[in-house]
Amino acid sequence: CDANKVCGVHCAEVDLMEANQHAFRSTLHSKFDGAGWTGGFGGGFRDFRRGQYRPNGRCIDTRRPFHVRVHFVEHGMIVK
Repeated sequence: CDANKVCGVHCAEVDLMEANQHAFRSTLHSKFDGAGWTGGFGGGFRDFRRGQYRPNGRCIDTRRPFHVRVHFVEHGMIVK
């Protein structure tokens, strides 16, 4: 199940990484929120500044492998 009812059932979901060489975003969806609350770079989102995430990027050079680490905070504590 997911927030867009893909398999006929709505549920909350977290898209940890939706990315290509020019755009990166993570999106939180509540049960009935298909659009979600998102942050990242590309498609109008600007948590990265232009030039930071791209081929030859100053922060992430998308021509090379990179690692993404995700932490969830629950009741003020980080859940790994």
